[in-house]
Amino acid sequence: MQDNRAFMFTATAAAIGALICVIPLLTAAMKPRSEEKDHYTEHVSSRAVGRARYMAGYVGPAFAASVIFQLATAYGLYLAGAAVLTEPISFGLL
Repeated sequence: MQDNRAFMFTATAAAIGALICVIPLLTAAMKPRSEEKDHYTEHVSSRAVGRARYMAGYVGPAFAASVIFQLATAYGLYLAGAAVLTEPISFGLL
């Protein structure tokens, strides 16, 4: 049976990784508002571009990057566990 400390470390590292992976999404969600306050969006707003489409241009790639970062974090934890532990944690538990 695997050591309980390995599961606790994995849970803590996954939680920290999840918090780090949220940063691009939050940054992208705040960027259109700051650009609008600084009057950088006048050229885009003068065209037939809706706010939802404009926001999706920022949030869509950031959400995709966040998912990719989560998968990369889980894969990295699995590789580190497989290299160190005698009985590695299965990838499905991550």
